[in-house]
Amino acid sequence: MNGVDYKNWLDNLQVGDKVAVEHIYGGTTLYRIAHVERITPTKQIKVSGDETKLKDGAQVGNNNSWMHSYYLKPITKEVLEAIEREKLLARISKYNWRELGTEQLREIKKIVED
Repeated sequence: MNGVDYKNWLDNLQVGDKVAVEHIYGGTTLYRIAHVERITPTKQIKVSGDETKLKDGAQVGNNNSWMHSYYLKPITKEVLEAIEREKLLARISKYNWRELGTEQLREIKKIVED
């Protein structure tokens, strides 16, 4: 989405719309889905407790944007896949692999090595 399309998307947001909140932290990008709760007369968007400037979609008052930033994004297939991926990684990382049998571990090995 180019800058003009993004600006138009922001300009057309309404209370109740679903948006993706992109969270960039130390080089890692995560997403969550949120609802637009409020749009102020000064064009700031309140989304799940985050104040975001409508003109650029960036978090208001964020002085350390290179390290920790929030941005509003449209919900796309890529965003939904990134959210699913993070959920899968979180679930897999908590799994106790020692509970699996040898054959199950062999099958997992095939999957990750292919």
